[in-house]
Amino acid sequence: MGNRILAACGAIIYSEISNRQLVIDWRDNTYCHDNINSFPLFFNCPKTASVESIPDSKSVYPEIWIDKLDQSFGGLRKDLSISDQSMSVELSRTNYESEILVFCAYTHKINQMRQLFHGKFDYLAKMDDRTIIKQVLNSHLSLKPEIVQSIEDKYYHHHKMVSTLRRKNAPELGSMSRSRSKWHRSINGYVFVSQL
Repeated sequence: MGNRILAACGAIIYSEISNRQLVIDWRDNTYCHDNINSFPLFFNCPKTASVESIPDSKSVYPEIWIDKLDQSFGGLRKDLSISDQSMSVELSRTNYESEILVFCAYTHKINQMRQLFHGKFDYLAKMDDRTIIKQVLNSHLSLKPEIVQSIEDKYYHHHKMVSTLRRKNAPELGSMSRSRSKWHRSINGYVFVSQL
């Protein structure tokens, strides 16, 4: 999911610079079934509109997406046997005439946008990629409260288990549990990364 979050961060920045409405579409059934967009199930992001708000338009770039906006990036790439680059808009310019732009990526593509960091966005030019991503995560994305609660519950259970193991004089198992599971502060909450 990390690659999707990075791509979403890039899309958020680009939508602000280009003054376009942002729709983040994760309907590829990786995290949810029945063609449901999983992005709004995980995140609050006031900058985004629902997939239902996408107009029925032939003004789409790259044109390969015309009449195919309901398909997934991976599925369409496989069906057409084409490269990733031909399926996504370049983020180095904003003067596209098409009504709908499609951005597909496995990362943020901030370097493509750097030449656009001027005017009211010149503050971004002074930041490295990591700082920009952190700023976007802190200001535009937050985990849904129920997900934060679930993570906190798992965190509590994990630490309770490690504490119990320590009391039973099993430091090797307790040490292994702590080294194989780590907590990272991110996206206005905790993200549990297991089996590191």
